[in-house]
Amino acid sequence: MRLASSQIAVAAALLALLGACNDGLRGDQRPSSDCETYPLFEKVDGPACKTVYVNGRAWPYKVGVSGEVPPGQTVVKCWGEVRFNVKAGYTFRLNY
Repeated sequence: MRLASSQIAVAAALLALLGACNDGLRGDQRPSSDCETYPLFEKVDGPACKTVYVNGRAWPYKVGVSGEVPPGQTVVKCWGEVRFNVKAGYTFRLNY
């Protein structure tokens, strides 16, 4: 079976899109109003995730309340661990 060049192009575009979206970060990021850096957990998976850890410490804020973190490499752990780079001046709205 031969693939047409348009089929190959579509397949390559889909693979690139999937690779770009698969960074483990569930949620979105928006510029913060005061140029500080915050994660905000909008939703936490109830019984599977009772305590969220950010950079090795229990997150002291309730769901829906943001707290400040330094920009750079951040590790979020609940039932699994996700590492991502936190950009300075953004609020990260996360679902875990």
